[in-house]
Amino acid sequence: VPHVDAALLVDADRLDEHLEGYPSLAERQEIARRSLTKLRALVPVFDAGRLCLLVRAYEESARCFEFVARTFPSREILNNAGVTRALEAVQLFDAGAMRFAYPFELDASPRLRRDWQPQGRASQRNTRRELRLRMARQWFEQARARDPAYIPACINLAGIATLQGEHDE
Repeated sequence: VPHVDAALLVDADRLDEHLEGYPSLAERQEIARRSLTKLRALVPVFDAGRLCLLVRAYEESARCFEFVARTFPSREILNNAGVTRALEAVQLFDAGAMRFAYPFELDASPRLRRDWQPQGRASQRNTRRELRLRMARQWFEQARARDPAYIPACINLAGIATLQGEHDE
């Protein structure tokens, strides 16, 4: 199964045991597990593509996104492959030949990066998220303690407060 819908991964065990024209429940669950494992293995390649893009290694970035697209041809991955090839092409124009800057937009959060977990694990994800927000707050507070006028720490603290629902802060 080259492309797996998230609903299949989440709800595979809630479907009837026997569905006419489909594999058994156990087989469907195994297909979902194998597909999820295959998709998770692509995440580091996707991340490598993003990192290559950051250092303007467009050819390498394109190869990463194209590799991912062969297994997970989502609109986001296909778009990213196109962006990297477009940026690579822009580098090949003679200096001064381009009159405009073109805002090619990379999609940094494709469905491939989703944490496809059964809904019972949402509370674990929320707990991890809150811990990370508290840790970030501590680092920003330490930075501000060294220099109370340090604007980046103040802005970052405001962002953390907003994410934690503390809008008045």
